[in-house]
Amino acid sequence: MVDVYGPGQVLERLRRSTQDVELDTYKQVDGLVVPCIEAIDDYFLDVESHRKVLLTLPIFEVPSGAIPLRQTVPASAIRASMGVGAGQFLVAFFGRYHRHKGFDIFTKLAVAAGLRQPGRFRFFSAGLGPIAPPRAAGYQDLGWVSDRLGDYIGAADCVVAPNRHTFFDLAVLEAMSLGKLVITSATGGNKWLARLTEGIILVNEHEPEAYLSRLLQLEHRELAKHLGEANRRAYELHFSPAPFASRHVRFAAAALANC
Repeated sequence: MVDVYGPGQVLERLRRSTQDVELDTYKQVDGLVVPCIEAIDDYFLDVESHRKVLLTLPIFEVPSGAIPLRQTVPASAIRASMGVGAGQFLVAFFGRYHRHKGFDIFTKLAVAAGLRQPGRFRFFSAGLGPIAPPRAAGYQDLGWVSDRLGDYIGAADCVVAPNRHTFFDLAVLEAMSLGKLVITSATGGNKWLARLTEGIILVNEHEPEAYLSRLLQLEHRELAKHLGEANRRAYELHFSPAPFASRHVRFAAAALANC
């Protein structure tokens, strides 16, 4: 039997049927536990009837946390090994090389910055995915570096997370744990995080030029360090293991009391 549907149509049918299965699962639960209500902004975004059902469920906000990353090699040594000049501002991306993560935006940002501000910035990425990193001056791809992630985040002046869709980004929390300035999209959990610290800089447009504009405003290393320290304090107060565990213990106790 020949399928009369093209590949794109087949994938769309599969996506729709998966959404139906997902909604049926949600209908069986007593509530949803999410880090913040913004984290589900994009759930069923294109199926209004499904989203209405989702939002009728009891929703419990229990913000996530993250184990702090450790920096074992001095930033100066990492920067020297990458050939970063003393006056250059080092910008990093960590995570999946995918459109959902905005990796294509990051690569275009790096190319645009190299053309418009040659030598002012250096860019690098660490991760894997279907989008190929660019071969451009001032750009280095590290691939998968999970065992040395803390060292590379610690060497950066700024972490850029241009997500098109965001739940609650672990990479952002990890960057905060090392006191790094974060420039990220105004999507999902990022919006909630930005209310807790001045070091999370939100960008409303999914365009490389919008991110370059923020970089040009913030690329002074002392300013970046100040904003990064604000992120470190917010991490320690809200997202380090102790407050993370306390929130879940309180939630579990309340849930059990209502059983």
